[in-house]
Amino acid sequence: SAADALFDGLLATRQANTYHLSVMLKACSGSDVQRALLRRAEEGGVVPDVSTYTVMLGQLRIEGRGQEVADLRAEMQRRGIEPNERTQAVLARPEEVLSRQRTAKLVRLLTVGDKSAADALFGGLASRGIADHYQRRVMRGRKRALRRQAASHGERIRE
Repeated sequence: SAADALFDGLLATRQANTYHLSVMLKACSGSDVQRALLRRAEEGGVVPDVSTYTVMLGQLRIEGRGQEVADLRAEMQRRGIEPNERTQAVLARPEEVLSRQRTAKLVRLLTVGDKSAADALFGGLASRGIADHYQRRVMRGRKRALRRQAASHGERIRE
């Protein structure tokens, strides 16, 4: 994307900063993509700060990756980065809020056509036993829409 190219240019010229990194992290489809972006940014001279970690912690919580949340908090501590009020709020989000965020993220990914990221998010939620009926309904709706689309082209979708 244009944003990726711009950020890569900023990294190449060592002009990228933590604000740029946080903006790019928010646009990532998942925590694995965020982690790879963080590595690239650090190689480009960006030193992560509390906002960097807050964005990543939020994504990990949405994905239900509790152990990775603990690991990232330990990394923050090793680096001497103290959680701020915003970080604490992310960590204190109740499960019902996270459920709504998970559902919204699935819908957003499907709306922009990123089916593989939606499948990855849902698959992770399901494998961790935290996919709820809202997320299941969103993904079932996606399958029905694919079947209708295929049928209109004379094809058949296998489950």
